[in-house]
Amino acid sequence: GSWDDYLKRCKADVIFGFFGYNESFAGQEGLEKYRSDLAKFIDHTLGQSYDGENTARLVLFSSIPYEDLRDDNLPDPALLNPRLALYAQATANVARAKRVPYVDLMSPMAAAYDASETPLTINSIHLNENGNRALAKVIDTALFANGPAPRASAQWQARMRVQILDKNLHWFNRYRATDGY
Repeated sequence: GSWDDYLKRCKADVIFGFFGYNESFAGQEGLEKYRSDLAKFIDHTLGQSYDGENTARLVLFSSIPYEDLRDDNLPDPALLNPRLALYAQATANVARAKRVPYVDLMSPMAAAYDASETPLTINSIHLNENGNRALAKVIDTALFANGPAPRASAQWQARMRVQILDKNLHWFNRYRATDGY
């Protein structure tokens, strides 16, 4: 089914939108289309009631930056990060105009890369386990900046992680299989 069908099936009431990475490959020339498409997405999403009761809430996030792993086999972050920053700024501007919460992941994750003694990605862009932890802290801080964040015990987090990994197994191998089967 469509994106809307899936969100209705899940009865989603809060949607996190992570945009800008794939779109950034269009470069400067693609910015206006990106802004327009994002504005349409926001209007459409905010007009939905996926849970059947409440209007959907939406939070937009920027892409994360490329991590410099100093590997000649990987893209040069000095060439890619400025392009990603353009799209992050475009996302921030559209979110502000539409009065939708926006979370910048570029700056905090760049700082996390710099502060870490070990890589936080497996290939400059896909996070490893430590990178996911760093990103979770950034998101937690951003979403709960105006009040206390919910806290969970380490035991609860460990149980939740097992469930999420199981969900990911089914998601990536069944619902969103990379080979289409």
